[in-house]
Amino acid sequence: MSTSKKINFSDGIKINSSALTLGNFDGFHIGHQSLVRELINLSGGLKKIIITFNPHTQKILANINEFNTITSHEYKLDLISKCDIDYVSTIRFDKKFSQLSAKNFIDLIIKKYNPKIIMIGYDSRFGYKGEGDYTYLKEYLKKTNIKVLVNSPFILDKEIIKSSSIKDLIYRGDIKKVNSFLGRPFKLSGIIVKGKGEGRNLGFPTANLNLHDKQQIIPKVGVYYVNLIVGSKKYISICNIGHKPTFYKKADLTIETHVLNEKNLVLYGKKVELDFYDFIRNEIKFNKVEDLKFQIKNDIKQLQAIKLGDNNGKKWCR
Repeated sequence: MSTSKKINFSDGIKINSSALTLGNFDGFHIGHQSLVRELINLSGGLKKIIITFNPHTQKILANINEFNTITSHEYKLDLISKCDIDYVSTIRFDKKFSQLSAKNFIDLIIKKYNPKIIMIGYDSRFGYKGEGDYTYLKEYLKKTNIKVLVNSPFILDKEIIKSSSIKDLIYRGDIKKVNSFLGRPFKLSGIIVKGKGEGRNLGFPTANLNLHDKQQIIPKVGVYYVNLIVGSKKYISICNIGHKPTFYKKADLTIETHVLNEKNLVLYGKKVELDFYDFIRNEIKFNKVEDLKFQIKNDIKQLQAIKLGDNNGKKWCR
């Protein structure tokens, strides 16, 4: 399976005959993956293209500076590129682009990529003030040789899989359900920076994560079972997201990870990923540091009895 070529919509690349779809694809969840699989199956010998946006369209349309996303744009592109797609094209979405009419937007896509098939999600909207949808597209292109298709909602456990629903689950810390909807572990990534050493003083040294993408959604405050990934190596770990209330009355949010059985592991300055598998408990303010140490030992004992998954997502779009 080849890797998709990542391009910008503004590049001078033009495609002769394609099958394409478009959307934000935040999280690139199993509903998105279903749409892409369907596009691949129908494409025949056409070039397969996914058009997406950066930043997320709602950040501009709703004028939300701190609009949180499930995945960074770069990670989303990496996920999509594992599919059997020829091109992943990014539109730089800004206020000016948001004012394009649905007609002008579609004309622009046709001019650049000459689609023979356009597939969109059941709830997709495009063009100024969201005037375009499947019905609009079908009507506008009815006199052309372009086939317009719509992907049905993807339902799991009687729920329609949507990025907004997954974000709500992440905020609630329901990581197991999040992972089932994503089709892979939820991930945070960044650089390990020095902390204040509270964990090391307790006998449980931690790696403090500085996120690459400050707009990425962070799960609710609490303790989680995770895999810490650095390079090609994975380490079973326990992660605390919170404000360290046992030590401070008020502190900034931190993401601290203790790697089991690796006390001499040096991670400062390294790029790491955290794959989340389960929520274990809320963050607790202990009256005594010894009580915190006892609780951490119990958390680790529970984790040692669990074998974390190893789904790296390479089969998503096959």
